[in-house]
Amino acid sequence: MTLRLILNADDFGYDPAVTLGIARAMREGVVSSTTMSVNSPHSEVAAKQADGLAIGLHLNLVRFPAVSDGSEQRDDAKPSEDFVVRETHAQLEKLKALIGREATHIDVHKHAHLQPQVLSGRATVAKERGLAVRSINAEIRATLRSLGVLTN
Repeated sequence: MTLRLILNADDFGYDPAVTLGIARAMREGVVSSTTMSVNSPHSEVAAKQADGLAIGLHLNLVRFPAVSDGSEQRDDAKPSEDFVVRETHAQLEKLKALIGREATHIDVHKHAHLQPQVLSGRATVAKERGLAVRSINAEIRATLRSLGVLTN
């Protein structure tokens, strides 16, 4: 079995300074992948820096308007699973439109996957699209694997 260390930097596209730092870290070989917030007002600028970078989706359900319907969720929102599925699809499509290719994987902003409906909705879309989902603990990994989703 071959082990591979992946250093992922969240929040590409969230803020211009963060984006610049991530792009530099990736180009210098410190960071191996990033995940992009596509509903940020800075996502189009970030996309211009995306060539050659491994970019997944940083599913953001709270900080900026939703891509699917323009709604704004509070940080303490408990979105429905149906909303998570719709928004994940919409954000993946926007990412593809911005960078010209599919996401490498999916993670989520602010540990929202700790909510069962977010974990389940995101897993549904990941399985449909054959994308891996980054997990943060053994319980989430086990849940994702039981749903047939690739994970770290």
